[in-house]
Amino acid sequence: MLKFSKIKNIPLIALLIFSLSALADTALDKTDNQNQQKTTNLVELFKVKKQADDHIKQLEKQLQSDKFEIQEPKKKEELLVEYAKTLMYYVNSQDSEPDTSAVTKKALQSKELKSNNLKSKDINSKHTIYNKALTAYKLASKLAIDRNRIKYTRELSELTVKLKKKSALIQIFDELLQHSTHESGTYLAHVDYADGLAKFKDDTANTQFLSAINMRSPKDGVEAYFRYANYLFKTGKPNEALVILNKFDIDERKVYVHVAQLRHKIMHILKLNTDEVDAEIKQIRKELSKSPLIGVGAIPKFIGTVNEFPTNILGIPEAYAWGFSHNNKRDDSRGSFHDWHVYDSIFGWRFSTLVTNMAEVIYNESRGHSQLARYAVGWAIRNRATINMNGCDSYSGAESDPNAGECREETPNGGDNDVADIAKRYSCVVHGGTTSVGSVQSEMDDSHVSMENLEDSGIVWQAVYIINGWVSDPTSYSPLISKYPDDDYYTGSKDGAQEWRSGDYCPVTHHCKERLGNIGGYNYDLATECLNINQEDGNFNDEDIFFWGRKD
Repeated sequence: MLKFSKIKNIPLIALLIFSLSALADTALDKTDNQNQQKTTNLVELFKVKKQADDHIKQLEKQLQSDKFEIQEPKKKEELLVEYAKTLMYYVNSQDSEPDTSAVTKKALQSKELKSNNLKSKDINSKHTIYNKALTAYKLASKLAIDRNRIKYTRELSELTVKLKKKSALIQIFDELLQHSTHESGTYLAHVDYADGLAKFKDDTANTQFLSAINMRSPKDGVEAYFRYANYLFKTGKPNEALVILNKFDIDERKVYVHVAQLRHKIMHILKLNTDEVDAEIKQIRKELSKSPLIGVGAIPKFIGTVNEFPTNILGIPEAYAWGFSHNNKRDDSRGSFHDWHVYDSIFGWRFSTLVTNMAEVIYNESRGHSQLARYAVGWAIRNRATINMNGCDSYSGAESDPNAGECREETPNGGDNDVADIAKRYSCVVHGGTTSVGSVQSEMDDSHVSMENLEDSGIVWQAVYIINGWVSDPTSYSPLISKYPDDDYYTGSKDGAQEWRSGDYCPVTHHCKERLGNIGGYNYDLATECLNINQEDGNFNDEDIFFWGRKD
């Protein structure tokens, strides 16, 4: 049984998630403790519910105060988002319907199980909470637009679908898409608008998907292409889906394995000649197996696809993310489930918690940007884990951090002593030096992201390739030469990225740092000098991601 007394530095709302969060579209690679898990999720329910309720009331009081009106727009936006996400945590804690996948129809009809189902008043309450969260995101989105940013598109899309408010989805996204100067935000708005329309079975989703893929090449817009192909496939248009998937070349399909597998599946369904695609899948599996860490809990463990999708053993929804706090203990490399594996919901691959957590950072920090930007963010994580800054600043949990040793000592081994050290290095970097599930950090956004979103975006596969060193650091002048290094997980790019910002800026102690340019956008300007720009006034280009590394 989990005891909160052993958990350090967890905010009130994090306690709620620590006890109650679970994956909706993932399952864990162990089933022997199912009864204990269910008990864990019900332990101290009343206590943490009360804490969550108090926290929501405090946030509402702040939002209704006169001080809120005079706050800086960015602070208002942050408070609204915290409120929205806290509401979502709270409503997820009420969702206690049993998992019906492992029980008989006769059992479902029993009074005992019926009594556990949500009452109508609970559903109405959930509906009200969703509405409050949607309103908060809408207000936050408008504040972001004032700064020429399009944000929260995923949350807005998912909430309107939950509430079955198709008209709200259309109104919100039509307004957002009027602000077309924010390229990455516009791209994501098209993707998430299309996805929402698709869930409403609205044929105009096709138009939005096309708008999204017309903005990006397959490698830069993999999420748009994959979601569109999957939508076409599910709506009975496999031939059209195959046309979209064929836009990826063979090297791109090696990285984005979910694309290769959906293409493989459709070709078999259409009864086409599959000799070539069968050989491609076989080769992808073979190359993935070259990692000496295959079968190890800390870094990717691949068993291949499964015939039946795993079920959610807890039967309750995933937790949403709040701030930079990663609160889902079941896919967190710091907690008691660090050596478990998370299934994707499409093809049944299993990913370690560490891979999942790294992918979440890449997703949160660079989802709407180019493939190179996503690689660069991942490589900055790898560089922090392996490269000492030699006195040029330090990062919490990184090789240059004086407290890195303590963090690595307190972080679990990750399932195998042979790779314990490198696993701890990555975990400490990703979680900003924190070692307890739910701890808030300031280094990078490790907020929870569903496995469905990690895979649809292709980012979980990018994390696998970066950790294994199978793709080079795009910010480095001397990238790795070997595509499949032998157990070379300690190699970083000495002249590669260590940090990034969404906008041009001058880093602290910049005399020993080097600006590596705008990798996030489409103007690769490596020569521009560091400019003294006042970010608080919004006087900077926050469209792209700018990377920095240390000087030798």
